[in-house]
Amino acid sequence: GEPPPSAVGGTSEVLAERLSRRQTLALNGAVAAGLGISLLLPERADAGGNFEPVAVVPTTYFGGNVSDFSESEGGIRVLELREGQGEPCCAEGAEALVEWSIRLRNGLTIDASAGFPRRSGEADMAGTPGPTLRFAARPLVYGIRGVGMRSDIIEAVREGVLGMRPNGVRRILTLPKLGWRYADQQPMPADEDRRSMLVDNKLSVLFIEVKLVGVQPPLVDT
Repeated sequence: GEPPPSAVGGTSEVLAERLSRRQTLALNGAVAAGLGISLLLPERADAGGNFEPVAVVPTTYFGGNVSDFSESEGGIRVLELREGQGEPCCAEGAEALVEWSIRLRNGLTIDASAGFPRRSGEADMAGTPGPTLRFAARPLVYGIRGVGMRSDIIEAVREGVLGMRPNGVRRILTLPKLGWRYADQQPMPADEDRRSMLVDNKLSVLFIEVKLVGVQPPLVDT
């Protein structure tokens, strides 16, 4: 007769057939959480059949425990690495000038802007460094806050800088839904190899560090 499913690597398929979709998601999520890993599963986002990746947040990462992160003003999970000074970012329409770094859960740096402080062993990172970011964290469109509109900056960074003070440094836990929804969104490596590395890992939980260099006040009509 035919060998049992476990002998041909079919155990997961058999289990999936016997479990409801909700049970399968719960089971896989529990396993991933127990191992401290990131797991991506497709989840229906709307009635139109569009799917969005859902990540199980790891319990640990290169910096320690994820439980050390707290929720920022923008609703993003962040860890303060250095408190800045001055007025907090940002008034509506004001532009933030930001240096950045993108790292994997194991601490490997995907890329960083030229002005972001280099760590030991990163002084000679190959390739052209990414650009410094300049953007309105709270953009105004015809005098109205542009909530929910497409942005050139990923949501994790745009919302993650809210409440920061100049010269402050913050680490942002970046889930896929807060990351790169469009190919031209920033921060994006300028070097082709590093860009490919980000594309290969953008559906994983990433850790972005940002340094708020300064804030340009919004223009006032006279």
